[in-house]
Amino acid sequence: MSLEEAIAACKNEGILTDKTAELSTVIRRYRNLIHPGRSLRLSERADVHGANVCKSLVLIISEEVAKAKRRSYGYTAEQIASKVERDPSVISILSDLLKKTGEREIERLLLEVLPERYLGSHEADELFSGPTDWIRKVFHAAFEKAEQTTKERVAKRFITVLHEADGSVVRAYEEVFFRPGQLEFLSLDDAKVVKQHAVSQMKEQPTTALFSAFKGIGRLIQDDEVESFVDAAFRHIADPTKKYLHRVCAEFVEDVFMTLPAGPDKKVLERGERWKKLLLERNRSDDAGRISAVIDDLVPF
Repeated sequence: MSLEEAIAACKNEGILTDKTAELSTVIRRYRNLIHPGRSLRLSERADVHGANVCKSLVLIISEEVAKAKRRSYGYTAEQIASKVERDPSVISILSDLLKKTGEREIERLLLEVLPERYLGSHEADELFSGPTDWIRKVFHAAFEKAEQTTKERVAKRFITVLHEADGSVVRAYEEVFFRPGQLEFLSLDDAKVVKQHAVSQMKEQPTTALFSAFKGIGRLIQDDEVESFVDAAFRHIADPTKKYLHRVCAEFVEDVFMTLPAGPDKKVLERGERWKKLLLERNRSDDAGRISAVIDDLVPF
């Protein structure tokens, strides 16, 4: 397109107003003044006044193009992230903002913008309830809004991180960017890898964030996986030095019990009774009492 054709096309598409299009048509001739031969032949020269007019027009055009882009394209991933970061109250209207965001930008938000901001801000184990907690909220809201192909890419990215990234990055993805629903977009083998890694981390490097991130896992685990998940929680409930984990682990056990189908859910009670018996045999009545309290809450009647 020539500049004249581009101006006309933008006017016809409603990207430029009639006024701006007319100004552009007049000023487009100014560009010829940068050619020395034409400048000499026409006895004209570029000066500060003409330059200022052109500069002002560029600002007008850029604003009108940006406005048109927002109407047709929606918000960019960077705009969503920056808006929430500056004003956390925007979280309350996040679903509305995401409705005005194209799928390509939601994908970028999930795979690029939010992970990069999170990992580039602080050490992963300092962030869950820190000043970047908004990233976690935006991520999962965007995941719910995303189309299936995007959700599949996000889930597969987590597998790649598990296989290739260092420990701090894996922990960030596991605690902040993962939720059990992502397992539905993985192969059975990949889903099994995620669950095995989660159980290992729950046992060896537990955090409240990790147990919170895996709430809802009950509906997605196999019968032979139930014991390993609840054992990881019971282990810390029984440990008097892990008081900071007692509540979240109790909630995790309850969540697994409630989300398992009838039948497998009995394994939760069986494991709890097994832990209680073992602790009593070792004269650890206080620790057994905490396990008993969890079991009693599961079957109150």
